Amino acid sequence: MVRFSKAGIVAMGSVAIIVATATFAGAQSTLAKGYIINNSGDTLKGLIKYNPKNDKGLFESVSFQANDNEKKAYHANKLKEFSVDGSTFVSRKIDDKQVFIKRLSAGAINLYQYKTEELIMNSIHTYIDYYMEKPGSAELVKIKESKFKKQISELMSDDKNLIKEVEEKKYDYGKIVELFEQYNKNKEGTKG
Repeated sequence: MVRFSKAGIVAMGSVAIIVATATFAGAQSTLAKGYIINNSGDTLKGLIKYNPKNDKGLFESVSFQANDNEKKAYHANKLKEFSVDGSTFVSRKIDDKQVFIKRLSAGAINLYQYKTEELIMNSIHTYIDYYMEKPGSAELVKIKESKFKKQISELMSDDKNLIKEVEEKKYDYGKIVELFEQYNKNKEGTKG
């Protein structure tokens, strides 16, 4: 059994605070043009505060200002969607928690990214998960690296050529965005 003295616990807490402070001190936030869509469906244009080098904070909340006097932070339960600097984030439920997820590809099947961070032994670890969703469906499906081929083969079974390329390892988990972009492009080309 490991025992810590009060001084040891305070020292560990101080290290965690220093690490967190150093992380936030290095973050350079900026304001960029964007929009939010509230739960009523109204689109509001304005400025969104974000860090172009680390978008992790945008998965939790967004700071929006319609004008100099009106600044407000929104959590995912208050908005349907927001967009800044060419990236669109939508509100979805993951593990019974309403969060923002980043849309990476839109079309016949949407691809999303969700980032979380955890402090482990005085080091911040970032985790990235991918989710897919058919438009009109309220169900997000987590794409697991270990089941990547199986999940993709089932979901994209209507595109035999693309599935063949997945089987031949032209596309793998590391090229997931390219795969979804190609599938959505193929589906768009078959319409009409």
